[in-house]
Amino acid sequence: MLLTAFLLSLVAWWLATGVVLTLVHLTGAYKFNAFGAISAITVGAVVLLIQNVHASTIWDVTLGFFLGLLIWAWLETSYLMGFVTGPNKKPFLAHESEMQRFLGGIGTSLYHEISIIAAVVALGYVSNDVRNPIAYHTVLVLWLMRWSTKLNLFLGSSHFNVGWLPSHLAHTASYARIGKTSPLAVLSIACCAAATFFLLAAAHESVELYRKYSLLLITGLAALGTIEHLFLTLPFGEEKLWRWFKRNAPN
Repeated sequence: MLLTAFLLSLVAWWLATGVVLTLVHLTGAYKFNAFGAISAITVGAVVLLIQNVHASTIWDVTLGFFLGLLIWAWLETSYLMGFVTGPNKKPFLAHESEMQRFLGGIGTSLYHEISIIAAVVALGYVSNDVRNPIAYHTVLVLWLMRWSTKLNLFLGSSHFNVGWLPSHLAHTASYARIGKTSPLAVLSIACCAAATFFLLAAAHESVELYRKYSLLLITGLAALGTIEHLFLTLPFGEEKLWRWFKRNAPN
């Protein structure tokens, strides 16, 4: 079951990331039509989720996991496609202070961060005291990993694929510090690894099969989050994993 859950998490993470990379580089009518389509699908996912949280079969857990991924993918594309970003559209200038860099960096995605917090709170409310909260846990883990990644980029990372950013978000790269890894990177990787270990231990101790499977899926995401943090420290050439998606994106 551990191998099955990890492979499912890996394939879902790879596929979801590839789809998002494809969508964010669309232009013109493709862009608006694609965002409209994924928004409609996400609304359907939310409606389905309201029923899914009360079910507890292996199939229901798997479905809830994918519903959580879909909701997260919508949140990410809303920002990366430029529909929900922030008030700051300008790059950081060399003469500006670190406080200006910090506030400016927040300003590039302020509205999006608020939308994510609202989504997490809403999912937490829907998933309170239910049998199958995996969609909420999926979004929560991805959100925490994302915040950790953004903080590492602000404080210093030796590697970041700036080329993956769409042109309308190119200014956001100026708020990152690329070239030297900050001490936070080591702490972040250690925390991600520890979270992975404790989730795995909790899955091992779980008696109910669907809970064990649910925890193993989240463990897979935490492990992948650890790997993503490693990507920030060394040039692993991870962009090759999604080269097909970017190459085949319509213009």
